Amino acid sequence: PGINDVVTDALTYPQQLIAISKSDLPVDFYGNSILLPSNPVPTRTDAGYSGGIPVVFRLDGDTLAKTVISEEGFKPDPDDTVLPSSSEVSVVVKEAIATISVVADFTGAGVPVQFNNWDELEIRGNYIVANLLVDVLEDDGEIPTPGAPPVFEGVFTTGPLKPAHYQFLFTVNGHPVARNFFMVKGDHPFFDWLDEHLRSLESHADAGLNAIIHQNDADGDGLSDFYEWAMLTNPVKSFDRAPVRPGIITRNGKKHFTFDFDFREGFEGVDYQIQGSDDLLKWVPIETSCTVMEHTENGDGTSHVSLCLDQAVDQVPTRFIRVVVINTQEAP
Repeated sequence: PGINDVVTDALTYPQQLIAISKSDLPVDFYGNSILLPSNPVPTRTDAGYSGGIPVVFRLDGDTLAKTVISEEGFKPDPDDTVLPSSSEVSVVVKEAIATISVVADFTGAGVPVQFNNWDELEIRGNYIVANLLVDVLEDDGEIPTPGAPPVFEGVFTTGPLKPAHYQFLFTVNGHPVARNFFMVKGDHPFFDWLDEHLRSLESHADAGLNAIIHQNDADGDGLSDFYEWAMLTNPVKSFDRAPVRPGIITRNGKKHFTFDFDFREGFEGVDYQIQGSDDLLKWVPIETSCTVMEHTENGDGTSHVSLCLDQAVDQVPTRFIRVVVINTQEAP
């Protein structure tokens, strides 16, 4: 199938996922089975709740396709449980450990409930789930006083979390109620930069969800958040500008391909490599085939560089060029 036809949009659980890639070249295929969770993390929509699991198909590390496996139109069954009339979720992160506080107020729910138990805090990658178990009691006709029982509180503490962006989901009897997003920052300046951009948006939650669903790509434009930090683009605005800008110049009567880009320079563990390919499958370094026409340091840790391929356009074997950010730090 084509790149956008790897899997269907909505599947049921449990599910076997199959991805097929066609190639004119002989390849060795290694099968891989993935166990998907039976209850995907839900998000609220106008139609109710839908649960989504991001799926990415990669070949030799290169992303070829993305999709989201989802369950559409899920709505809490009123006969099965009752949801709180209001809830509060707060998260405090200190030294990579998150302390999460949840308050669920059922006084306006219309029916009496009784506390059963809090499930053990569940961590699924970048998702953290706290589930409250309650029992619905027979209505005795009394109207609860607002703020009085049944108001249930829970406080949870995670173990050390790796630096990343996380979503916390509060559920009652497995039904989603509220969510919050938080970041565990590492020492790398990337984390403060990304957190500042996410908090600049009106909908921090949507950006946080995208950062998780699109695998550390908050705006879903195919460029990772770390790549956008390194190449000085906006991580929450899709395709705000091309990170690498091509051009053509004439040298000694022949046309040569040029490209320039802005980047962060002088950060330990962050390097850049110019790669070329003739078929988009095999990429090789081509720095030795380029001449640096301009390299300007801006004095703020950023630089501008302009490069020119030494071979003329009608002679160069490289049809495609990319700038790769090599990251050995703790940033995603």
